[in-house]
Amino acid sequence: MSGHDHSKLRLEIGREADALMFYAGSQAYLVACQRAEEASSAEMAKAWSGVAAAIGRRTGMRRSVLDYLIH
Repeated sequence: MSGHDHSKLRLEIGREADALMFYAGSQAYLVACQRAEEASSAEMAKAWSGVAAAIGRRTGMRRSVLDYLIH
């Protein structure tokens, strides 16, 4: 994956995180984790995990998807 592709992916993840935070508010992180868990493919799970991580960085919530799945 080229540098341009990584930048585009970060931008898309950032936009998805922004939208989820707008619509789901304080539940955005948990919604992203749930979507990662319920994803229909490994690629989608990875993308939603990235969204959860972005939200976690912005909000201070850093609970991992694995931690979410266990609890």
